[in-house]
Amino acid sequence: MSNLFTHGIALSIAAAISAQGVNCRLHATLNPLPGATAGNNNYAGMWGLLSGGRELAILPARSGTYVYDCTTPGSPVLLGSVPGPAGGGGIYWRESTNFGNFVYSGSEHGATQVIDVSGTPTLVGTIGSTSHTVSVDPVARRLWINGGSGNGCLIYNLAASATNPPQVGQYTAAYVHDAHPYGGYAYLAQIFNGNVRILD
Repeated sequence: MSNLFTHGIALSIAAAISAQGVNCRLHATLNPLPGATAGNNNYAGMWGLLSGGRELAILPARSGTYVYDCTTPGSPVLLGSVPGPAGGGGIYWRESTNFGNFVYSGSEHGATQVIDVSGTPTLVGTIGSTSHTVSVDPVARRLWINGGSGNGCLIYNLAASATNPPQVGQYTAAYVHDAHPYGGYAYLAQIFNGNVRILD
Protein backbone atom coordinates (compact mmCIF):
# COMPACT_ATOMS: atom_id res chain seq x y z
CA MET A 1 0.00 0.00 0.00
CA SER A 2 1.49 3.39 -0.94
CA ASN A 3 2.24 6.04 1.67
CA LEU A 4 -0.03 8.47 -0.18
CA PHE A 5 -2.98 6.05 0.08
CA THR A 6 -2.24 5.38 3.77
CA HIS A 7 -2.08 9.10 4.54
CA GLY A 8 -5.34 9.61 2.64
CA ILE A 9 -7.13 7.02 4.80
CA ALA A 10 -5.63 8.51 7.98
CA LEU A 11 -6.79 12.02 7.00
CA SER A 12 -10.31 10.74 6.19
CA ILE A 13 -10.56 9.02 9.58
CA ALA A 14 -9.19 12.09 11.39
CA ALA A 15 -11.72 14.35 9.62
CA ALA A 16 -14.60 12.04 10.56
CA ILE A 17 -13.50 11.91 14.20
CA SER A 18 -13.02 15.69 14.48
CA ALA A 19 -16.48 16.30 13.03
CA GLN A 20 -17.96 14.25 15.89
CA GLY A 21 -15.67 15.64 18.60
CA VAL A 22 -13.13 13.63 20.55
CA ASN A 23 -14.47 12.29 23.84
CA CYS A 24 -17.33 14.82 23.61
CA ARG A 25 -21.03 14.30 23.05
CA LEU A 26 -23.73 16.97 22.84
CA HIS A 27 -26.47 16.29 25.41
CA ALA A 28 -28.47 19.53 25.31
CA THR A 29 -28.45 23.12 24.10
CA LEU A 30 -29.45 26.08 26.27
CA ASN A 31 -30.35 29.50 24.90
CA PRO A 32 -32.57 31.52 27.25
CA LEU A 33 -32.00 34.68 25.16
CA PRO A 34 -32.40 33.67 21.50
CA GLY A 35 -31.65 36.03 18.66
CA ALA A 36 -28.13 37.21 19.49
CA THR A 37 -26.21 39.09 16.82
CA ALA A 38 -22.57 40.14 16.70
CA GLY A 39 -23.44 43.68 17.76
CA ASN A 40 -25.81 42.54 20.50
CA ASN A 41 -24.16 39.47 22.00
CA ASN A 42 -25.94 37.55 24.72
CA TYR A 43 -23.26 35.39 26.36
CA ALA A 44 -19.61 35.84 27.29
CA GLY A 45 -18.48 32.96 29.49
CA MET A 46 -19.50 29.76 31.28
CA TRP A 47 -18.79 28.27 34.68
CA GLY A 48 -19.63 24.97 36.37
CA LEU A 49 -19.61 23.67 39.93
CA LEU A 50 -20.89 20.98 42.27
CA SER A 51 -23.36 22.14 44.92
CA GLY A 52 -25.19 19.79 47.28
CA GLY A 53 -24.69 16.85 44.90
CA ARG A 54 -25.99 18.84 41.93
CA GLU A 55 -23.96 19.66 38.83
CA LEU A 56 -24.64 23.32 38.12
CA ALA A 57 -23.97 25.29 34.95
CA ILE A 58 -23.60 29.03 35.43
CA LEU A 59 -24.47 31.01 32.29
CA PRO A 60 -23.49 34.69 32.49
CA ALA A 61 -25.69 36.54 30.01
CA ARG A 62 -26.55 40.00 28.74
CA SER A 63 -29.43 40.41 31.17
CA GLY A 64 -27.95 38.65 34.21
CA THR A 65 -26.78 35.24 35.41
CA TYR A 66 -28.70 31.99 34.73
CA VAL A 67 -28.23 28.88 36.86
CA TYR A 68 -29.06 25.41 35.49
CA ASP A 69 -29.09 22.02 37.20
CA CYS A 70 -27.31 19.73 34.71
CA THR A 71 -27.16 16.63 36.92
CA THR A 72 -29.17 14.90 34.18
CA PRO A 73 -27.16 16.17 31.19
CA GLY A 74 -29.85 15.59 28.58
CA SER A 75 -32.48 17.52 30.58
CA PRO A 76 -31.04 20.68 32.16
CA VAL A 77 -33.40 22.45 34.57
CA LEU A 78 -33.38 26.23 35.00
CA LEU A 79 -33.13 26.87 38.76
CA GLY A 80 -33.42 30.62 38.37
CA SER A 81 -31.71 33.77 37.23
CA VAL A 82 -30.43 36.93 38.86
CA PRO A 83 -30.75 40.17 36.87
CA GLY A 84 -27.48 42.04 36.47
CA PRO A 85 -26.37 45.54 35.53
CA ALA A 86 -26.64 46.20 31.80
CA GLY A 87 -24.62 48.48 29.60
CA GLY A 88 -25.02 50.15 26.26
CA GLY A 89 -23.28 50.20 22.93
CA GLY A 90 -24.00 46.55 22.16
CA ILE A 91 -21.36 45.25 24.59
CA TYR A 92 -22.70 43.00 27.34
CA TRP A 93 -19.81 41.29 29.10
CA ARG A 94 -20.33 39.11 32.15
CA GLU A 95 -18.09 36.39 33.65
CA SER A 96 -18.57 34.12 36.67
CA THR A 97 -16.58 31.98 39.09
CA ASN A 98 -17.34 30.45 42.48
CA PHE A 99 -16.15 29.81 46.01
CA GLY A 100 -18.19 27.01 47.56
CA ASN A 101 -21.90 27.73 47.03
CA PHE A 102 -21.29 31.39 46.22
CA VAL A 103 -21.04 32.47 42.58
CA TYR A 104 -19.31 35.75 41.76
CA SER A 105 -20.65 37.32 38.58
CA GLY A 106 -18.64 40.28 37.32
CA SER A 107 -19.61 42.81 34.67
CA GLU A 108 -18.25 45.80 32.77
CA HIS A 109 -21.42 47.64 33.85
CA GLY A 110 -21.57 47.36 37.63
CA ALA A 111 -20.32 45.79 40.84
CA THR A 112 -19.54 42.06 41.08
CA GLN A 113 -22.65 40.21 42.24
CA VAL A 114 -22.54 37.51 44.92
CA ILE A 115 -25.14 34.79 44.22
CA ASP A 116 -25.95 31.98 46.66
CA VAL A 117 -26.69 28.84 44.62
CA SER A 118 -27.20 26.42 47.53
CA GLY A 119 -30.95 26.56 46.82
CA THR A 120 -32.84 28.88 44.51
CA PRO A 121 -30.23 31.32 43.12
CA THR A 122 -30.36 34.44 45.29
CA LEU A 123 -28.42 37.71 45.16
CA VAL A 124 -26.80 38.14 48.60
CA GLY A 125 -24.38 41.03 48.00
CA THR A 126 -22.17 43.05 45.68
CA ILE A 127 -18.42 43.70 45.72
CA GLY A 128 -16.31 46.52 44.33
CA SER A 129 -16.94 48.12 40.98
CA THR A 130 -16.81 46.98 37.36
CA SER A 131 -14.68 44.10 36.08
CA HIS A 132 -13.82 42.30 32.89
CA THR A 133 -13.24 38.90 34.51
CA VAL A 134 -13.34 37.39 38.00
CA SER A 135 -11.13 34.63 39.43
CA VAL A 136 -10.84 32.75 42.72
CA ASP A 137 -7.75 31.29 44.37
CA PRO A 138 -9.38 28.36 46.25
CA VAL A 139 -6.23 27.69 48.28
CA ALA A 140 -5.49 31.25 49.43
CA ARG A 141 -9.26 31.95 49.47
CA ARG A 142 -9.00 35.19 47.54
CA LEU A 143 -11.31 36.74 44.94
CA TRP A 144 -9.56 38.56 42.10
CA ILE A 145 -11.59 41.18 40.22
CA ASN A 146 -9.73 41.86 36.98
CA GLY A 147 -9.84 44.71 34.48
CA GLY A 148 -12.88 46.97 34.46
CA SER A 149 -12.56 50.26 36.33
CA GLY A 150 -9.86 48.74 38.58
CA ASN A 151 -7.79 48.15 35.41
CA GLY A 152 -5.35 45.77 37.08
CA CYS A 153 -6.71 43.55 39.87
CA LEU A 154 -8.55 44.14 43.12
CA ILE A 155 -8.06 41.31 45.63
CA TYR A 156 -10.58 40.36 48.34
CA ASN A 157 -10.30 38.00 51.31
CA LEU A 158 -13.01 35.32 51.05
CA ALA A 159 -11.74 33.63 54.22
CA ALA A 160 -13.00 36.64 56.18
CA SER A 161 -16.39 36.72 54.43
CA ALA A 162 -17.70 35.05 51.28
CA THR A 163 -20.46 37.63 50.83
CA ASN A 164 -18.79 40.84 52.00
CA PRO A 165 -15.02 40.25 51.79
CA PRO A 166 -12.58 43.01 52.72
CA GLN A 167 -10.18 44.22 50.05
CA VAL A 168 -6.66 43.07 50.93
CA GLY A 169 -4.66 44.03 47.86
CA GLN A 170 -4.48 45.71 44.48
CA TYR A 171 -2.31 45.33 41.37
CA THR A 172 -2.00 48.48 39.26
CA ALA A 173 1.11 48.00 37.07
CA ALA A 174 -0.89 47.08 33.93
CA TYR A 175 -4.37 46.31 32.64
CA VAL A 176 -5.31 42.68 33.38
CA HIS A 177 -7.65 40.99 30.91
CA ASP A 178 -7.85 37.74 32.91
CA ALA A 179 -6.06 36.01 35.76
CA HIS A 180 -5.51 32.54 37.15
CA PRO A 181 -4.60 32.75 40.84
CA TYR A 182 -3.69 29.56 42.68
CA GLY A 183 -1.90 28.80 45.92
CA GLY A 184 -0.70 32.35 46.47
CA TYR A 185 0.58 32.83 42.91
CA ALA A 186 -1.30 34.66 40.16
CA TYR A 187 -0.83 34.39 36.41
CA LEU A 188 -2.00 37.62 34.79
CA ALA A 189 -2.90 38.02 31.10
CA GLN A 190 -1.79 41.59 30.37
CA ILE A 191 -3.40 41.97 26.96
CA PHE A 192 -2.20 45.50 26.16
CA ASN A 193 1.35 44.79 27.35
CA GLY A 194 1.40 41.58 25.30
CA ASN A 195 2.66 39.37 28.09
CA VAL A 196 1.82 37.15 31.05
CA ARG A 197 3.03 38.29 34.46
CA ILE A 198 3.43 35.94 37.41
CA LEU A 199 2.89 37.42 40.88
CA ASP A 200 3.71 35.96 44.28
